Amino acid sequence: MVITGHLGPNAVNSLQAAGITAYRLPSQSTVKAAFDAFAAGELELLLAKQS
Repeated sequence: MVITGHLGPNAVNSLQAAGITAYRLPSQSTVKAAFDAFAAGELELLLAKQS
């Protein structure tokens, strides 16, 4: 699992192909805020574009 403020589409595609989920976190967040948001199911799941 990756939690990030920004991830480009190629990176999202590569991570998804490797079976790794990626979530977007609002910028300027702390690690604790990221953990709390993940635990509460509040993070946006990033999905690869279908070609």
